[in-house]
Amino acid sequence: MKQVSNLMSNSQRIALVLPDHTEHVRCILKGVQTFAVANRSTARDWHFRFFSPKHVIQASILAWEPHGILAHTHQNELCEMLDGLGLPLVNTSSSLVHQSGHSVSIDDRRVGEIAAEHLLNLNLKCYAFYGYSEGRFSKDREAGFIERLKAETEEMGKRATQIPQQFQRRISDAKAQVR
Repeated sequence: MKQVSNLMSNSQRIALVLPDHTEHVRCILKGVQTFAVANRSTARDWHFRFFSPKHVIQASILAWEPHGILAHTHQNELCEMLDGLGLPLVNTSSSLVHQSGHSVSIDDRRVGEIAAEHLLNLNLKCYAFYGYSEGRFSKDREAGFIERLKAETEEMGKRATQIPQQFQRRISDAKAQVR
């Protein structure tokens, strides 16, 4: 593997492995721009280059000699390949269950809790969670949703809140994970 030869230079090169044309990616780029402007100084100059996730080739990234990689990928294979380059890697996707490197994302468990709180505030008697069977973000949201409902039913002495039978197993699973 080719080593990055200019770690001590005045510039920092960051490879951006981001999908094209999504609102989420535009928000990521706005954050990158805000960071680069806020951290601009005479000691450091930031350079960014896009690499399409559809056509990422290890050699093309290594030839540019970046100091790190910022990616947004839902693909295990791509994440593993990028991690294998030996460069600092941050993935902004929370879809991968077993992800190497670092990840920057939202608190998906809290999203589930907030969704449950909204439904509880409507004084409903039955609740359901609809999400993806794959993807860490959906599993975390479901866990937060179930934990919040469980806390409410325990706190209120299982008053009028009823959880349908088909969700009882998931609540038992959530209780086991909390312990």
